[in-house]
Amino acid sequence: MQMNMRLATIADTAALVVMGTRFIESTGYATFVEVNYPKLVELVEQLIDNGFIVVVDDDQGTPVAMIGVAVIESAFDGRRYGDEIMLWVNEEHRQKSIGRRMFAMAQQVCANMGCVSFKASAPLDAPHVAKMFLDAGYTPVETVFSLKLDPLSV
Repeated sequence: MQMNMRLATIADTAALVVMGTRFIESTGYATFVEVNYPKLVELVEQLIDNGFIVVVDDDQGTPVAMIGVAVIESAFDGRRYGDEIMLWVNEEHRQKSIGRRMFAMAQQVCANMGCVSFKASAPLDAPHVAKMFLDAGYTPVETVFSLKLDPLSV
């Protein structure tokens, strides 16, 4: 099967929203984030305008994987960095090194955009993702904790 890796365009929005929905629903984010289609469309548009999304198409031209990256100026030193916002590979296309190849392309795009570093997250329930980062030379910097708040109990 031939795969094509490229940068997303606005024409990919519907497929990216579907993958973004699957990402939210199948990860620990489902506890903290509700699927909101208009906000997902807005996120796709923002990433295309102020960052980028790498898409992998199958041999039919259908997007089957994506990584969305925001390009951000550091609040600490003003230098630009890439911040991975979401990563998705459709189940039937996993175990084919697509994630590794998307990250390699995302890192190169970031470098070409003047970024000095790239930040990525590994879900706790996906240790293979953390291993991918460690194998690629990433340094663990912090652990993120989340708490669902109830305004009536605060």
